[in-house]
Amino acid sequence: MTVLGNVTALNGAISNLVTNAIEAGAKNVKIELVADTKNVMISVKNDGPMIKPEVSAHIFEPFYTTKSNGTGLGLAVVAAVAKVHQGDIRLVSNEKETVFTMIIPKYEGVLEPSESFKDEKSVA
Repeated sequence: MTVLGNVTALNGAISNLVTNAIEAGAKNVKIELVADTKNVMISVKNDGPMIKPEVSAHIFEPFYTTKSNGTGLGLAVVAAVAKVHQGDIRLVSNEKETVFTMIIPKYEGVLEPSESFKDEKSVA
């Protein structure tokens, strides 16, 4: 499976979700990667406290936070990263687990080396 994207931005988004889970009190955090015919789903699952519906309705909005020392930018950035990759972010939270899932479309094109690699000579 191939995803065309910014590895630094995607890594930052995943790291943010893991950090948030730990800060919320999760004892177990699991990162899961699943693909279907069109998308790659990156899920961060945790056993922390349930996110209430009134919070989840606003959780991806910039500057919305429930933390006393939070900026409210972390999950807004995660949502923005998903969006710039033509994807989406979903949240499911219940008493058993909380799951944030980034859905990113697969890349169906042909990957070719960049111009800088095409011009380099092989050193043996």
